Amino acid sequence: MITPAECKAARNLLGWSQPELAKMLFVGGTAIGEFERRRRRSPSLSLRKLRAVFEAAGVEFTNGAEPGVKLRKHAK
Repeated sequence: MITPAECKAARNLLGWSQPELAKMLFVGGTAIGEFERRRRRSPSLSLRKLRAVFEAAGVEFTNGAEPGVKLRKHAK
């Protein structure tokens, strides 16, 4: 669904902090950091919802091609 590296890269593209993203997802303040550091995933952190939040903000996942995420181009 979404890897810790993709999460961090997408968050950085959007300029979002870990606490900001956690608040958007209604999870604890450390949930994102622990996931990105591959320590553990909080049971309250839905990877499907995490990806949906990024996609709604304009992030496109590149299915394994480096760097893994990019911002979607807006149609003119």
